Amino acid sequence: MAHSNICIFNVYGFYLNSSGQGCTITPQSQCTSVNAVGGVCSSQTIFCIGDSVGFENRTVTTIDSSFICWGDGTVEGFSGPASSICRKHFYNFPPDSCVGGDGQIPITITLGVLKRCAAGMSYHGIQTGIAIKFRPKAVFTLSPGNVCVYEPVTFSNSSCPNSLTPTYLWNFGDGTTSTLQNPPSHQYTSSGNYTVTLTISNSCGSATTSQTVLVRPATTVSPVITLANTCAPGNFIPDVNSHNATGFLWSFTTGTGTIILPIDSQPYFTLNNAGPYGIHLQATGCCSAPTSDCSWDTTLTLYNGPTTCKPNSGCLWEHNIKSIKLFQHKRWNSQFI
Repeated sequence: MAHSNICIFNVYGFYLNSSGQGCTITPQSQCTSVNAVGGVCSSQTIFCIGDSVGFENRTVTTIDSSFICWGDGTVEGFSGPASSICRKHFYNFPPDSCVGGDGQIPITITLGVLKRCAAGMSYHGIQTGIAIKFRPKAVFTLSPGNVCVYEPVTFSNSSCPNSLTPTYLWNFGDGTTSTLQNPPSHQYTSSGNYTVTLTISNSCGSATTSQTVLVRPATTVSPVITLANTCAPGNFIPDVNSHNATGFLWSFTTGTGTIILPIDSQPYFTLNNAGPYGIHLQATGCCSAPTSDCSWDTTLTLYNGPTTCKPNSGCLWEHNIKSIKLFQHKRWNSQFI
């Protein structure tokens, strides 16, 4: 018969003294001498957390009772002679504990045996040392978690490997990996959502944790301006045609005009007089990527002429990404001057 309890109590005639979570016994011989013999059922002395530990009472002298103190505050007592049964025990420590160092907790298992006689009793005990080893605990942070393409992301590894010789595997989610404990900063060349995963392994298993990085594309601004009339006065609403910018500021660099809603993506421009105009757009909230283009400039010219002057009726229209120019294509008839 077996039962469990904490150390300070009477187990079939044993009066045990607490020693941390373990137990001790002072040998006594009032009858025939008894000698406790036993040990773990296997040859191993290091057990991973979650594994059962087996212990066997191999005492050959005649005894009346025995106990096993497992070293974690648990004691099992047994009546009758020694048995070759391998007694199993699970150590109920939190599995994600950070022990540090080699990741092991030393445990002392005590076996005690007792024999009664008319003169009193004889008892004896032995101790066996084992260790419980813990799996790693993976923890890391990254910064920043919202970046532009080619902007470096840094990693801080605060994991507990519970080993002196752990292995590390970083997967950055873009097909690249690292086996360093603390990898260098990483740059992403394409926009998207990336999952960064860290896996740590030791002799008892592995642990994995992940973080997500949002990578934004480079900023581009390439407005499109279309004039209904190439002669003064003129007005237009540009199509900002931008990507990855949060704000806009339009201004004149040459010429004088009116801009309604100059910080909007589609302001209203009025150009009152003939002559050259320079228009500038500065985007805000730009990506810091080296390929970002956060400003844009263009030029155009309005002429005095017929009110029906249009791109297809007398003026040459030239337009590219960085400049717009309108030129008079033919001499105006004197009646319109």
